[in-house]
Amino acid sequence: MIKYKLATVKEASGIAKLLQKKYGRYYRPTKFTPQFVKERLKRKEVFYVVTIEDKKIVGTIRATKVDIDLVEFRHEVFSDLKIGKGLIKKMLSILKKKRMRKVVARTISTDRLNNRVYRGLRFRKEGYFKDHYRKGTHIIQYARFLR
Repeated sequence: MIKYKLATVKEASGIAKLLQKKYGRYYRPTKFTPQFVKERLKRKEVFYVVTIEDKKIVGTIRATKVDIDLVEFRHEVFSDLKIGKGLIKKMLSILKKKRMRKVVARTISTDRLNNRVYRGLRFRKEGYFKDHYRKGTHIIQYARFLR
């Protein structure tokens, strides 16, 4: 059974493992550690949602409030379309309750799964950033209004 929930510090280690596996090479020499995740979880403007399957964390996404009613998605990790859509839908539901107006998501242009999930959930392409984080790493920015 798959469960989606707002993360707590108990999930920090599982979240850090997923983040390091998917994004570690883009953030060298920085590493995603349980402490990194715990520090962010303590911030009132940061929310993590996790996907749990068979008592194991198999997906995560972070939302950070960057303005009064604007949120940015970061570090989404999921293995398939179903988990990705469920994870983002859960986060969108939480953000609507918090009266957020708009969500911005940036994803690596070559990440076909992430791009497919965002387009499938009615996110619209807002921009393309060449060599944005590192040389050779191009980013697509998506956005969706919540109300």
